[in-house]
Amino acid sequence: MRLRFGGFLVAALLVLGGGSVSLAQEVTPEFVQETIVKANQGIARAQYNLGVLYVNGEGVRQDKVKAREWYEQAAVQGHVRAYYNLGVMYINGEGGGLQNMKTAKEWFGKACDRGLQLGCDAYRELNEASH
Repeated sequence: MRLRFGGFLVAALLVLGGGSVSLAQEVTPEFVQETIVKANQGIARAQYNLGVLYVNGEGVRQDKVKAREWYEQAAVQGHVRAYYNLGVMYINGEGGGLQNMKTAKEWFGKACDRGLQLGCDAYRELNEASH
């Protein structure tokens, strides 16, 4: 997923194991089912991955409200990319919420504080745009 705001692109990645792959990877029914089971068990990485699947409609019906809910659950556990993707959702007014630059900036700030450069870049851009 790539969304444009300000002057740059922001991207959501599906995290598998310790690394990341693009969503161009085939998402099998088995992968989706395993991700759902693990997400319901409270595994932050699976919760994040399920959010990505819902945002993109990969293996599940696209549902940005469910995506936001899964990102929020992962964020509660400190998943840095969940922070970032929540910021993206608030920038775009997705997931059942209104566009909220202040909240987006807070999520980007959390991502930046945890070392995600994309979060730092987004935070800086919102600062420069006086948000």
